[in-house]
Amino acid sequence: MIYFLKITLFIYFSIELYFFRTNNNLISLLYCCLLSVYIYFLNDKKPSIETAKRKLVIYSHTFLPVTTSLFEFRLTPLAIFLIVFSVTLALVSTISLNRFFHAEPFQHEFIQQKGIYSIVRHPIYLSGSLIFSTFLVSANDDYNIILSIIFLLYVHLTIKRINIEEELLSQNRNYSTYCSTTKYKLIPFIF
Repeated sequence: MIYFLKITLFIYFSIELYFFRTNNNLISLLYCCLLSVYIYFLNDKKPSIETAKRKLVIYSHTFLPVTTSLFEFRLTPLAIFLIVFSVTLALVSTISLNRFFHAEPFQHEFIQQKGIYSIVRHPIYLSGSLIFSTFLVSANDDYNIILSIIFLLYVHLTIKRINIEEELLSQNRNYSTYCSTTKYKLIPFIF
């Protein structure tokens, strides 16, 4: 499954790179950067049968935003700024985890508590939600209903994925302390 995932990521990376080279599409270039980080940090563990459902949630959540490349958008300067900000947030958050970033959660003693992780516990998912919501409001009217349904599915998967990760990480006593100091899971002052 992991090899299939790596191949899929590489194919998607190649498609986005092609879109960037042929259309000078900035969003495709940003996707390439983000996909490069995911490919680099992708875990080589073979999934066990009992965790298949969790992995389905995790990988569906990871790749659902890929569907946005199928639609047309009216990207205003504000929308482009939000996308660049969100991708930068994702890259900084991912790099700050260093070797502790994986496509799927795993038990470890290190809990990143500095930088953006001192404000929200899941800044990478925050950046994904910002990008997705920017695409939703920038979509051509013909696609709003379809993108709204995909966005609601993405929000549902985001919450499920956060719960899966927090259940695993709660086994670490340092994580309980971290949760008491960083109260917000995803959106500062809200959730």
